[in-house]
Amino acid sequence: MSEESSAAALPAFLLPDHLDFLAELAAVLGSVSSDSKVGVALVSLDCVARIDGMMGYRAGDSLCAQVAGMLSQSLKPEDRIFRVGRNEMVCLLSSLPSEAHAVLAAHKILHTLDTSLCIDGAYFYATPFVGIAIGSKENGDADAILRQANVAMHEAKRRMDRFAIYEAILDAPRLMQFQLQTDLRNAIAENALDVYFQPKLDLRSGLISGVETLARWEHSSKGAISPVRFIPVAESSGFISDLTMRVLNSALCHFDAMQAVSAHLHLAVNLSPKDLQERHLPEVIQQMLGIWNVPANSLTLELTETAVMEDDAMYGKSLERLKETGIRISIDDFGTGYSSMSRLRDLPIDELKLDMSFVKNMRTSFSDEKIVRSMIALAHDLELLVVAEGVEDQATLQHLKELGCDLVQGYHVSKPLDSEGIVDFLAGWKGLPG
Repeated sequence: MSEESSAAALPAFLLPDHLDFLAELAAVLGSVSSDSKVGVALVSLDCVARIDGMMGYRAGDSLCAQVAGMLSQSLKPEDRIFRVGRNEMVCLLSSLPSEAHAVLAAHKILHTLDTSLCIDGAYFYATPFVGIAIGSKENGDADAILRQANVAMHEAKRRMDRFAIYEAILDAPRLMQFQLQTDLRNAIAENALDVYFQPKLDLRSGLISGVETLARWEHSSKGAISPVRFIPVAESSGFISDLTMRVLNSALCHFDAMQAVSAHLHLAVNLSPKDLQERHLPEVIQQMLGIWNVPANSLTLELTETAVMEDDAMYGKSLERLKETGIRISIDDFGTGYSSMSRLRDLPIDELKLDMSFVKNMRTSFSDEKIVRSMIALAHDLELLVVAEGVEDQATLQHLKELGCDLVQGYHVSKPLDSEGIVDFLAGWKGLPG
């Protein structure tokens, strides 16, 4: 298709209509012989959204038209192509002798589209993902087959494979994930998540100088669900900021009672990298601090090393604005990423938290001990405080103290406690035994 065609009137194909496809698929399923299969290959063109944003929707349509033309020439004459979404088209593969022939068709689709396409003088790769589902006269629900192809296509994306074939086993985790997403959204809206607090021990003074806020979710039917499961769900579903603000608000609400028994306490709350994309994050946090009458310098925001080390101007600007308010910034899970020393030097941070994977093994692993020793020295050279996570025995605590570590947290000091438990703990703190 020539470049000039992008300015011409668009063919009817370019108007997405899954209903036309479903009607055609139902008709084919009704007429196919009992020993034949019908294949559905759902092709997702992830580049379309990028082209829409850079060059306009007509350019995106032009690319889809080129792809359709190429597919028409590569598939059998009786196969048909439909556009069923902005960046999705489906190939109806009729009269297949077996499932293996659908796999061959997928390979042919991918091979055909493995070339650059010219749109108004610019060249793009279609970067397709293909999901395959198989129908027959006995399995003749057109809508279900299209859904199955969609499931397979998303599975291909998840695995970063170019194509996947639908299997019933793929449905269960998707349904569970969808239900978990719905339940989590409701739990956040109803303020049904709990906050727990884990103390941080100052190794020089022997005092509890801070607490880290940890979100906990007790599901009504599934029991306790780990943050390792529900935090990624919130991030991928777009409501991580709602979760963060709920947790921060609850933590600030309880902070006054903690400070009443431990006057110089610091409160730490975790942020997601996606939180830094919120333009008004610093102003929102300042307002919350004002509502609960908590000084900005009493709050530490913890971000993972991976998040703060990304060379993203937006992240850096957000951190600078947060720092300007007096809030402290900490890098969590330090040692698990690939930090640039210049980036570490230039970021507005106050603290490094050593990942527990190094701390737990430092007494039995010479390599881990050297890593911990080096990270403490690096942090102090940059005038940063060092917190060690996962401290579970006195020997590890003592060794960290000898290495110059500033703060520790872990089960040897205390497990995470609820809002009442942390106040009782702080009020009764007289130091570790021995």
